[in-house]
Amino acid sequence: MFLSSFNPFSIRNLRTRSASGPEKCSFDQFTATLVRNGRPVATIASLLEPELDDGLNATREPEHHLSLTFESGAEAEYFQKTVAEINPDSSVGQAIRTHELDDLDPAEAFIYLLAYASYLETRLAANCERFTLFRMPDDDDNAWKVVKSPYRTALAKKIRREHPGAMIANELLSAAA
Repeated sequence: MFLSSFNPFSIRNLRTRSASGPEKCSFDQFTATLVRNGRPVATIASLLEPELDDGLNATREPEHHLSLTFESGAEAEYFQKTVAEINPDSSVGQAIRTHELDDLDPAEAFIYLLAYASYLETRLAANCERFTLFRMPDDDDNAWKVVKSPYRTALAKKIRREHPGAMIANELLSAAA
């Protein structure tokens, strides 16, 4: 799912916070700026409330809290209206429906999906600077195969010869820019 799926909204200044423990690469906590058509409209903070000890050594699961602070009430209304009008059959609409099962309202699910898509696209772009990445149409959206060589047209032709129908991330990102 590319960021263009979330138009007119995007994310700027995404900062993830590392988790403690064995999973140091977590996306549980982040801050960002929600942008509409290039203009900042809200600040986002996703926080993870730590596990609490009730004194009897019984801990409860940490809870996620999403804070959205809009620049104006009109921007908040526009955001809610846009999320409500998302086509349920689109990739974003389907993803929001699956996240509703996790007790998230559609607006929260939209923000988490947008932030995660932004994070993945940033990582993908960073990898495309040094490597050539491709996947087959039936592969998972984020399952990119890596060729440890910078992108070149000749390399792209070779990949397509060996893997007919391959989608090359380097080309997709340059076309989206």
